[in-house]
Amino acid sequence: MKLLAALCLFCTIFSVETQAYALSIAVAEWPPYYSKNNINDSIQQKRISDVLNRQHIKHTFIWLNNWVAVYNQTLAGKFDISAGWICNEERAKDYYFSFPISVIDQYFFHLKEYPFDWNSYEDLKAHQPFGITTGYDYGNEFADAVKKYSLELKKVRIERLVFNLLLKKRVNVVPLNVENAMSILERYYSKQDAEKITFHAKPYQRSYLHIIVSKSNPQAAQILRLIYKLFHEQNDVMGKKVGTPLVSDVCPKSFQKDWVIN
Repeated sequence: MKLLAALCLFCTIFSVETQAYALSIAVAEWPPYYSKNNINDSIQQKRISDVLNRQHIKHTFIWLNNWVAVYNQTLAGKFDISAGWICNEERAKDYYFSFPISVIDQYFFHLKEYPFDWNSYEDLKAHQPFGITTGYDYGNEFADAVKKYSLELKKVRIERLVFNLLLKKRVNVVPLNVENAMSILERYYSKQDAEKITFHAKPYQRSYLHIIVSKSNPQAAQILRLIYKLFHEQNDVMGKKVGTPLVSDVCPKSFQKDWVIN
């Protein structure tokens, strides 16, 4: 009877929680995952909305000019959550990270005429500089290689411009995930320029994307528990299996509270 009562109480609390929230979700353009004006370039936004709608949870996507603004304004408490973030140690000082909601494989892009190959991160020294976008995360292994081998980076503030660096031969290599890269090339570059670019067959890292909640948010625990309940069983994302990695497997455990459910 005690177990039955506890289960009933949990169900009641969960029901109340799901009805109580009206979440504001801060995002920026990142096709094909988030796009304000093209739902076909907004796969992750659509998935999140579908999950929340099934539980009748009110939510609004707030579109900002870039992901740096998304990060800073969500941290300042202007919005409840943001979505589509890779966990790293620096970010985990400011935010709690949800169970992974999506997975992306990251590759090295280069001009077809450029003889790029790699087997270890040490090989990257021969192929610098690399083009990246300010405020983006390219995976812990790549970040470690940048530090260890003092790799030269050239940065742009708007993601789509990173391929300009490549086409103008100001960089030799650009790290990106395939879906994102192909969407950018299709939307912003001519077919002639896009056909000049390719990527190495071996992904350099598999990364997991999370929903984030500012550590200063007084409802952080309730929001993360709610997100976990809604998303943790839905692990088939764009034909890829997220699987069941613990949050502590893909995010620094020392920065997570005991109540961040694995």
